[in-house]
Amino acid sequence: MSIIQNMLLHNRNHNIIPHHIDALTIEQTDVCLSVGCLAYPVIRLSDGEFQYNYIHSDTRYQPDSYFKPFIEEKASGLSFNEEYHIRCSSISIEDDHIEMRTQWSDFSQFLGTNMMVGTYLPIREKVKDHFPISPLLANELAAIGTFIIHDGQEKYLLLTKRSSNVSTYRNCMSASVSGAMGGGEKWTDFHMETRKPDPILTIIRETKEELGLDINRSQLKLDGLCMQAIDKQPNFLVSGELPISKDEVLKKAKAAADKDEIEEDGLLFIPFELDKIMPYLIYLEYSPTSAAGVWALLENYFTQDEIKTAFQQCCKG
Repeated sequence: MSIIQNMLLHNRNHNIIPHHIDALTIEQTDVCLSVGCLAYPVIRLSDGEFQYNYIHSDTRYQPDSYFKPFIEEKASGLSFNEEYHIRCSSISIEDDHIEMRTQWSDFSQFLGTNMMVGTYLPIREKVKDHFPISPLLANELAAIGTFIIHDGQEKYLLLTKRSSNVSTYRNCMSASVSGAMGGGEKWTDFHMETRKPDPILTIIRETKEELGLDINRSQLKLDGLCMQAIDKQPNFLVSGELPISKDEVLKKAKAAADKDEIEEDGLLFIPFELDKIMPYLIYLEYSPTSAAGVWALLENYFTQDEIKTAFQQCCKG
């Protein structure tokens, strides 16, 4: 029995529902699933123009120019599109009680929360030493990649178990890949034409480094943006479907440059069916943004009602 199977069996027997699946915000549907009390809002980037402006903006993207007016003037109208508002909605499920909450925010307030933290939490000290970032940001931008492995006629959700060598959420379950984009004057991943930070390139790079796989932009989709409730780090959520066999993924991952960031035997291939996926989401401990990334991916393939029903059935089972 693998390490992951042992974790699942142990947690299932003890009826543990960890607090990582706390909230999602789905801009188009106003519905998300929530367990516990913390919030991890997710902005769904359904507006192509908004997505373009965010990634390729000439001035507003840079942290210094974006957050300095927010600090000096306490302004609230600094979103890239002043007319664009975020509906933060969640369904809180506790035992058999279901409650829905809705509130409005805007993009500047969403990212401004990160700046207002003002300092690093101890969990991020190693990241601070490794990535030079803007002094106005408590945490740099990062990207989460969640993949479906298309092996012939079968589809699998690929999850990984983080090793003890990573800087945050050691030994927790994670999405397929993840990584920081850097910050300040030394961004890690630039779009070739615009020379602006590009989360898609971050996922392409991290997939090569952590899994040994070569992928391209056409295989990936930018689903949204989320922020952890604890350390306020913004994370882009990226998903993709990769036509490759499980055996090939395992082979490539063993030779990957950063293979030590994933636990040995830490790759998990779950049949892409809600009733198969849900127990792994509920009963294992995840890094918060990875859980959000998986939920965002599921929204591309299943309806909110289907996800909600599978979630409730798994909790009761």
